[in-house]
Amino acid sequence: MHRLAARALIAPDVLAAELQWSPDPRVVAFDLGVTCGLAGARLDGLDIAERDRLRAATAHHRDGA
Repeated sequence: MHRLAARALIAPDVLAAELQWSPDPRVVAFDLGVTCGLAGARLDGLDIAERDRLRAATAHHRDGA
């Protein structure tokens, strides 16, 4: 149920933009005005294409840049 609500409330583009600034789900949740649980549910419910896109968009966090 949370994943469905999270998918409806948090668009992939918005999520990608937030994750470019911070990889911390708590920061993302705060910035989006949702609970940490909802932000986590959205991240847990990513489909393969969304996951690949977010991975590419946030590579700088993992590369230490």
